[in-house]
Amino acid sequence: MINIEYILQNHGVGGGSKSKDKIPPPQVTDFGATLITGKGIKLSWKNPKDSDFFGVKILRKGDDYPQTVNDGTLVYSGANESYEDINLQADTEYFYSIFSYDYDNNYSSLTDGTKTKAIYRNVDIYGFDIDMSEPDSKKCVTYTANNADVAPALRDDGVFDWNGWQDRFIFNDINPCLFTDGAVNYYLNKDDYTKKRDGTKSVLTGTDGDVMVEFPKFYMKIEKQGTVTKVRMSKEKVDDSYKCLAHMTPEGTEVDKLYIGAYLCEANYKSVVTTSLKKFNTKNYATVKQTRGERYDIMCFHQLTMIQALFILLFKDLDSQCGQKWVGQVGGGNTTSGSTKDCPFFYGSSDKTDDVKIFGIERMWGDYTTAIGGIATDSDMGLFIGNTFTGNDMTKLTKTSTTVKDTSLSSGTSPERATDIAGTTEFGFLPINSMKDSYDVAGLKNFCDFFVVTSSRTMTLGYPNETYPQFMGLFSMSLDLPLTSNYVHYWRLMYR
Repeated sequence: MINIEYILQNHGVGGGSKSKDKIPPPQVTDFGATLITGKGIKLSWKNPKDSDFFGVKILRKGDDYPQTVNDGTLVYSGANESYEDINLQADTEYFYSIFSYDYDNNYSSLTDGTKTKAIYRNVDIYGFDIDMSEPDSKKCVTYTANNADVAPALRDDGVFDWNGWQDRFIFNDINPCLFTDGAVNYYLNKDDYTKKRDGTKSVLTGTDGDVMVEFPKFYMKIEKQGTVTKVRMSKEKVDDSYKCLAHMTPEGTEVDKLYIGAYLCEANYKSVVTTSLKKFNTKNYATVKQTRGERYDIMCFHQLTMIQALFILLFKDLDSQCGQKWVGQVGGGNTTSGSTKDCPFFYGSSDKTDDVKIFGIERMWGDYTTAIGGIATDSDMGLFIGNTFTGNDMTKLTKTSTTVKDTSLSSGTSPERATDIAGTTEFGFLPINSMKDSYDVAGLKNFCDFFVVTSSRTMTLGYPNETYPQFMGLFSMSLDLPLTSNYVHYWRLMYR
């Protein structure tokens, strides 16, 4: 409660014996600045609990902190505890000082605790929300941020239409190329790899390099609020919560470009058009770096999360198989690559002998399993994470506090339908809980793919069961590859 008598006396009003107050009120605390992308900078603080406190004044400058209440541009004057400073210049650093004052305009002194600064960036943010409580694979995804009012790309049986997305975000900068000796040899026609970008003939069998897809660096934040997982992406690092994990080396260095194999590996760990794709023994993980060089690796979990996020952003849908219209190979044991070399950058059909192609990458799903590095479970279902392919060696991964449901306890090793996902930047769309469900396509609900998780395993993508092609989609992530085994799986090359 305000002590009116005290205030009047200290301002020479009550009793006639007090001179005018010359003591300033205490300083504010917790003064800080937060970027509001595309809008301005939010300033917040806590006012002192003092009967003589009347308000605060915030000053702003562009080169150094204001030193007095007359030094700089007056941003705010009042008794609130937050203010949004808007109409700022992009990519500019602003310095703020805050002064508390009393009824007689006595101002508190400037200290480190009453200064803050921030860089304003007017960056584009693209994003979507996933509500896992909504059973419809399309309705559960809501566009947000800069793409809130746009329509997704279109697809049907054998059909794809960018619907304007080729000019949004980074999509126009995702390009296929021939890659050799750590550099792009030449770029390919996006919709016909048999041609270079300039229309001349390309060589896809290895002479001119690996057939790779170049992904530019961008930053992503994934967070969960209740049943809703929020995903935000930007070309710029908005704040420290935005990370570019897919574009980080195992040593923690950011790279501007990431290259992912358009095809699965052949015997020499190359991504080329071939008639002899090869399965590799998981425990021999180090051979790819020894054979191809230190910056080469096998695609890991963070790169998969990147592709999954871009896929949802583009199509506004969790059903990667498009209601069984983009199924992928089913049966036949096909071990060749290049069947989609002259197909569009995105291609899928209901013909179960066709291969799928997304972001220029062939066979992201189908009737086989591909080893995914950088993630594993221990005997207690705790998750380990990293940013390099370590095979069955968990010593190079970091143990986290996240655990996942053991599906073997309820259904042997039968796949289950995801009912909840991790929803974090680190673990993305990894299913952490599940339930048994009908294997009939009509019975599927949210994520239209199944997964298996058991203890002491590493990850595979896809599910090799031609009877149930609905297990094979982009979100069919299974931690089911034993750590101590001689199991063999396909690998996909990457370079960063």
